[in-house]
Amino acid sequence: MLVPTIIALATLIRADELPPSCSRPVYCNSDLLHYVQTSRIFTDSKTFVDLHLQKDENTTLADFNELLEKTNRNPSKEQIKKFVDDHFQSGNELEMWKPTDHNDNPPFLAEIRDKTLRKFAQDINSIWPTLGRKVKPIVFEKPDLYSFIPISNGFIIPGGRFSEIYYWDAYWIVEGLLICGMEDTARGMIENLIQLLKKLGHIPNGSRIYYEQRSQPPLLSAMVSLYIQRTKDLAFLKANSEVLQYELEYWLETQTITFEKDGKSYTLLQYRAPSAGPRPESYHEDYTLAQQFESEERQQEFYMDIKSAAESGWDFSSRWFIGPNGENNGNLSTIHTTKIIPVDLNSIFANALQNIAYFQGLLGNRREAAHWAYLANQWRTTIEDVLWDDEDGIWYDYNWDYPNAWPPLVSITVNALRTLGTREAKQMAFDVAQKWVRACLKGFTDNKQMFEKYDVEQPGRIGGGGEYTVQAGFGWSNGVVLEMIKNYAYKMTATANPELSDESISEVELSVESVEAN
Repeated sequence: MLVPTIIALATLIRADELPPSCSRPVYCNSDLLHYVQTSRIFTDSKTFVDLHLQKDENTTLADFNELLEKTNRNPSKEQIKKFVDDHFQSGNELEMWKPTDHNDNPPFLAEIRDKTLRKFAQDINSIWPTLGRKVKPIVFEKPDLYSFIPISNGFIIPGGRFSEIYYWDAYWIVEGLLICGMEDTARGMIENLIQLLKKLGHIPNGSRIYYEQRSQPPLLSAMVSLYIQRTKDLAFLKANSEVLQYELEYWLETQTITFEKDGKSYTLLQYRAPSAGPRPESYHEDYTLAQQFESEERQQEFYMDIKSAAESGWDFSSRWFIGPNGENNGNLSTIHTTKIIPVDLNSIFANALQNIAYFQGLLGNRREAAHWAYLANQWRTTIEDVLWDDEDGIWYDYNWDYPNAWPPLVSITVNALRTLGTREAKQMAFDVAQKWVRACLKGFTDNKQMFEKYDVEQPGRIGGGGEYTVQAGFGWSNGVVLEMIKNYAYKMTATANPELSDESISEVELSVESVEAN
C-alpha cells in the first residue's frame, strides 16, 4: 500500500565526513574488523564483536597489520581464524545473577481468574532468574579489553544471542518486573540506563561499545513513570530528574529535522544514526548488500539508513522500504529510514515531554512542569498537523511485515485502544489482548519457551524472516504477556470454555466484571 510519509531530500554522504560506529577501532573501524567479518569464520557477525581482547588494542592491531604485511594483505581464512583464537576469547564478562527480590508466587497471581493463565503467568515469572546477568569485576578493572560497557547493577537480558541490556526492550522488561513485584531489579535496570546516558551523552541501542553512535526509542522517562507510580519513590525521582531532561535535549539537538508542509514550517524527530561503514554486529551482511551500489556515497547512505532502522528498534520492517513511487515493498536495498519522519518516534517523544512535566509537578516545580507540558502539547499538535490523515482517520506509519507480530507493537496497539475510552475501543483492546495471550500460551505449551516475535496466521508459531534466527527468552515478550494478563485478570480466559478457579475471584473483580458487562 502507499504510505503517506514525510520524505526528506536525498543528500550524498561521504565516509570521511562521518565518525566511525564507535571510538574502539577493533570493534568498529579497522582492517582487522573487515577481514574477520568478511572471512566468515563466524556465521553470526555478532560473535566476533562480542569477544574480548587478550592483549591491549594497540598491540592487537599492530599484530594484525604484521600478518597483513606477511601475507601481502591476503591472509587465508585459516590464518585469520588462528589470529582470532590467539588474540580473543569468548565469555568471562558476565555471570549468572538471580535477582534477590524474585518471588516464586508474586501477589498478582492471585488476581488471575483463569487457572491456566495463572499457571502461564507463574511460568513466565519463573523465567526472570534464567535471564539475570551481572557484569564481572574484571570488566570494570580492564574495560578496554571488552566491547561490553560495564554497568553496576544486575539486569535482565532479552535472551538468545542478546547478552546485553537493550534500550527499548527494557521498557517491557521493567513493566513485567514491576508486575511481579521486583521493584529493586526494575530500579537497577533503570539505573543502568542512566549510567549509560551519563557516560555517552545518550542511551545507546545496547550496552556494547559498537552501539555507541545510535540510540533507540526514548522510553527512559516512561520506565521511570512506571516505577514511580508503583513505588512512590520521590527520592529516586529527585536524584535523576535532571538527567531525564538531558536525554530529551540530546534528541532535540541531534535528531530533529525542520521542513515545510502546506506552506508552514514544522520540526519533528527522525531516526538518524550518522556513522561510517557497516554495523559492526552485522558487518558481513551490510557490506555484502552495499556492494550493489556503485558509488561510495550511496554505500554510506545505505549504511546510515540501515543503522537508523536499527535505532528505531524495527530492524527490519517494510516501513523503511520505499520504492520509486512511494510504495512500501522491496527489500533492504531500498531502505530509506533517514528520509522518513515516523509517527511512533514522535508520539513516544511527546509522551516523554509529558512525563517530564508530570515529574516536575510531583517535585513541586510548577514553572518547570508548565514549561514541559507546553512543549508536549506543542509536539502533539505538530503530529496532528503533519501525520494525521483526515480521509483515512489514522496517523500514518502503519501496516507492515505481515505475518510477523512483535510484542511491543501489540502492547502499544492494545494500550492505545484502551486509552480511547469508547466501549468499542475497549472491547477491541480486550479482544486483541486475549488473542495475543492465547497465542503465546499455545507457543509456550508447545515449545516451553517464549519467543521474540510470533506469526499471526498460526497462533503460537514462531515468527520468521529477518537477518537472524528468532530468539528465545524473551524479555519483552514476557513483559507484554504479563501486562495483558494483569490488566484483564478478572475476565481473560485461556480458552473459549475455560475451567475457572472461582476461589480466586474477589468481590471487587466480580463487581468490575458486572459493570463492564452492562
